[in-house]
Amino acid sequence: MASSRAVPRFVRRSPSRVIATLLVGAAVLAGVVVAGPGVTPTTTATADDGAAKPAKRLTAGCRETPVRLGMVLPADDADGRRASEAIADEIGRQVGCRVSVVTRETQPEMLAALALHQIDVAQVDPATLVVGERTVALTVMGAYSAVADTAARASAPPRLWAPRSGPVRSIEDTGGRRITLGPALTAAGDLAPRAALLAAGVPTTPALDRVADTATEVTRGDDDRAALARLRDGATDVALTRGPVTEAQSRGLRAVWTGEPPLADLLVIRPGVPNDVRRLLLSAVRDVPGALLAPLAARQGIDSPTPLMPVPTELYDPVADQLDTLTAAGLLP
Repeated sequence: MASSRAVPRFVRRSPSRVIATLLVGAAVLAGVVVAGPGVTPTTTATADDGAAKPAKRLTAGCRETPVRLGMVLPADDADGRRASEAIADEIGRQVGCRVSVVTRETQPEMLAALALHQIDVAQVDPATLVVGERTVALTVMGAYSAVADTAARASAPPRLWAPRSGPVRSIEDTGGRRITLGPALTAAGDLAPRAALLAAGVPTTPALDRVADTATEVTRGDDDRAALARLRDGATDVALTRGPVTEAQSRGLRAVWTGEPPLADLLVIRPGVPNDVRRLLLSAVRDVPGALLAPLAARQGIDSPTPLMPVPTELYDPVADQLDTLTAAGLLP
């Protein structure tokens, strides 16, 4: 019998699940290509051309066509852009190339930009990695870490909240209710809570046509305080938080579901990047000092990050299992 050791993980899954996953990728990419406007790249400072040359350098060709580093940031996030440009400058210094920061506002838009080769390297959520590994052949470069040889996790678990005085007393009571979740194609904001809702008998949108009529509609948000405010104002019946929630913030509310703290973001590289460029970028990315990563790490609840660490894709199997559970039921991330 032939060994399956070298077969990619998703190939060994049932054909229906593989087809569903491909439908996911097609839907994500088609939706973004149609609706997502392009964002003009912002070029960071180039590497120093003075006497002190970095040890790892590429040919002069990359000075004309810069490496594009993708970050998911709101358009008005000046602090996030500055932190991203500091990382880009360091990578550029090491490889002797221009590195441009290119932003997208959502994970699906970032996945589409990687698929269309508009971005070369990007920081993504584990859920985007799982879909992108299957549909775009993304490769992991490194994950955020705060302890040597250990991939970091967010500081708080995702939770679904409902008013303590209301009718929703458990996750099973959420069917047909107004539910506010986090951003699409994120592990803690999308896949984990929707897989938990499905297990409780509450399938949620988006969904394929064959199950759309039975799925509970959800809205999206990216701010925990705003989500809890909507809950208190009666604008939603159930709301998700992904960060720490204080006792004051949770007063009068009950948590009807608590998940596991998600693995932190990671950097990936698209296929098609020349091998010499890929090798040097991989080395440079893993040599970015933790101090430069700290501003973006803090947004994920990670204190004192170390340089990015190599991780096996099997680490993200639980996220892949959540995706498979949703797609097998006809639901899309």
